[in-house]
Amino acid sequence: MKGLLIKDIKLMKNQKQFFVVMILMGLLFMFAYSDPFFSVSYLTIMLSMFCITTLSYDEFDNGGAYLFTLPFSRKDYVKEKYLFGFLLMLAGWAAVAALAVAACNIRGIAYELGDLGIVSLVSITLSICFLSLALPIEIKLGVEKGRIGLTIVIAAFFLCFYFLVKMSEDRGADLMGLADRIAALKTPVLLAGIFVLWAAVAGVSMLLSIRFINKKEY
Repeated sequence: MKGLLIKDIKLMKNQKQFFVVMILMGLLFMFAYSDPFFSVSYLTIMLSMFCITTLSYDEFDNGGAYLFTLPFSRKDYVKEKYLFGFLLMLAGWAAVAALAVAACNIRGIAYELGDLGIVSLVSITLSICFLSLALPIEIKLGVEKGRIGLTIVIAAFFLCFYFLVKMSEDRGADLMGLADRIAALKTPVLLAGIFVLWAAVAGVSMLLSIRFINKKEY
């Protein structure tokens, strides 16, 4: 698995322009907007997406047929993709969060660490959900078809969410009240619930990815 991580890290060198543009956009948001914490969400989610591009490199020119002749299992390959995606996401989040706090201090903007914590939790949750959706779809359908499939799944997800909110409003459900009650939970309880959610989503996604790749022919 260490060798696979090194391979994907080296592949990042081929995306230098992408990283430069992304970082410049993040810095622009950080110093142009009154809320520098927006950049935390933007860059955390964008960096997590890079894991998907490594699948494109692996499959380029029938590269998968050669790759799986090397001494590692398909299960290890899938585990490495999730590990790489999460490491990249967390490293990006930590760096950007530190820069956002520095930007607030430089610009004299008052901020609460609690606000940064909420933004960070939401950003990491969205990133994990994206990776958990994207990786099984990309592995199952391939890179090209996978992009179409992922677009359809994300669109269906937002449509379902919209109709759920709409139906709740029509029936008088108090979603904001529910959100307030969740936010009012004690911090250890709330964090434990979020960590369980992350583990459940990522775990189910990884099992699906392993199942798909074991059935795939290269």
